[in-house]
Amino acid sequence: MNFQRQIGLLFILLALAGTVKAQRGMPENVGKQRLPAKEAKKDSIVSVIHVYNLVDGLSRPQEVQLDTTLTDFQQYNLTYEDNISVQNLGNYGTAYKTNQFFNRKNYSDFIFLNNHGAYGVWPKTNDYYNTTTPYTLLQYGQWFSNRPNGETWLDVLHTQNVSPEFNFGIHYGSIGSQGKYLNAEAKSNNLSMFLSYNGPKYDLWFTFGHNSFKNQESGGLLRPTDIANPDLKPENMPVWLDGANSKMQSLYGSLSHQFKVGSWKEVKEGDEMFQKFILV
Repeated sequence: MNFQRQIGLLFILLALAGTVKAQRGMPENVGKQRLPAKEAKKDSIVSVIHVYNLVDGLSRPQEVQLDTTLTDFQQYNLTYEDNISVQNLGNYGTAYKTNQFFNRKNYSDFIFLNNHGAYGVWPKTNDYYNTTTPYTLLQYGQWFSNRPNGETWLDVLHTQNVSPEFNFGIHYGSIGSQGKYLNAEAKSNNLSMFLSYNGPKYDLWFTFGHNSFKNQESGGLLRPTDIANPDLKPENMPVWLDGANSKMQSLYGSLSHQFKVGSWKEVKEGDEMFQKFILV
């Protein structure tokens, strides 16, 4: 997807938010007289956001932490979200594998997709939301802007509740990197839409989406000793393959729902009172 299409999609997502905030209570000057600022009305709705995903075979919701952007902590490389040591093919967006054996995840039954799993969105990794106010997250990054080794990424998320029980959202992500060596370009795009309904007796979660991963294949350096040559730039080192490409796509949909038989009761833990659903 080219840059113009990405910008067009961004404007559409922002339009979906349906909320425009403006500054109020700003003083105005009429001649030399300054009018007093009007007191801004306080928003009576407190922003509360709950985030959860489905575990145990997509059968049970589990609450997770909201993205740490709100606390001014960011980890933009998706492969390092759950890992501290990762190997890849040289640039962001290429096949990777974590060196932490027990952290290796199966995102798909197609094993080659698992080496690109962190770049996509899957039924088992999709987050569902319940929020009192619309929530939009826009992230964009660019490194090494000059070709041939530039890396760019874009991530857009919007979600909102239309009632206390019903929520919907859309999530789009894009990664593009040129790589330091010949024929190492990588591109990935993912788009997912999701909705959830959480009522007193019935819950439903639904998502569908598409992942696409494109990579140029170089086969490695023709002469590995070229790395030791200070007069030879990486983009000029010959590689084994020319014109070889790979493309993988994944289209998915998931629907989970449950009926709850029981009743809600007030429970006290410490100084806090909350409602807990007691199964019959």
